[in-house]
Amino acid sequence: MNVGTKMISLLALLFAVLIVLEVGIQKRIVMPSFAELERDDARTSMKRVDYALKMTLDSLGLTAADGLGQLGGRLSIRAIAERRVRRRERHSGRDEAAADQRLDDRRPRR
Repeated sequence: MNVGTKMISLLALLFAVLIVLEVGIQKRIVMPSFAELERDDARTSMKRVDYALKMTLDSLGLTAADGLGQLGGRLSIRAIAERRVRRRERHSGRDEAAADQRLDDRRPRR
């Protein structure tokens, strides 16, 4: 074998080893990391969907309460507004006591 043939076969062997190492590293290190990132992203997306669904259901409940209040006269506008404030305060992360205090501040004094 001449020198040119030995160099070509050595380079081919070197590239084959590098390709095998690259595939092995990807399967053992890189792919599990990407899979974990995908799972975290999916969890975050599901939390967003869950929050949006809860907000929509609350909004539908308030709309239904508005309709019942207008039709039946059982719920006053003030009661509906107070429910809205409490729900918004709960969803915004504030505690219920702060929402009650704000409602008490808004009520007219007799």
